[in-house]
Amino acid sequence: MEWGDPWGLAFTPKPLSSGVVFRQGSRTNKNMTPRLGKDTNPARKPGLSTTIEQPIDGKYQMLDVEKLNKNGLDVIQDDLDHASIRPKDDPTLEKLNEWAKTREDADNNPCDLTRNVKSSII
Repeated sequence: MEWGDPWGLAFTPKPLSSGVVFRQGSRTNKNMTPRLGKDTNPARKPGLSTTIEQPIDGKYQMLDVEKLNKNGLDVIQDDLDHASIRPKDDPTLEKLNEWAKTREDADNNPCDLTRNVKSSII
């Protein structure tokens, strides 16, 4: 017997190669750097969290997916309105964890990956 998904609850993650995603919050280096633990947990959509749909209120940054991809970052749509930004070629999340460890000092000494995220802001 094959299970169907009549309500569309299952979502298969897919890499994005074009378009835009939205990072909620300010344009600071710290906000453009993932959080150790919360954003590096393999069971919880690991990566810098973004939305697919433009937020209706609050601060947010529009990020160019193609620029992110060209700068060593994958953008994985992992839910209907969510995508995670993480380093390319990082199946063990080691690079993501190293990036997240730079968050506390990101405003003074940003990681190259943080700079790459910021350079993709439209």
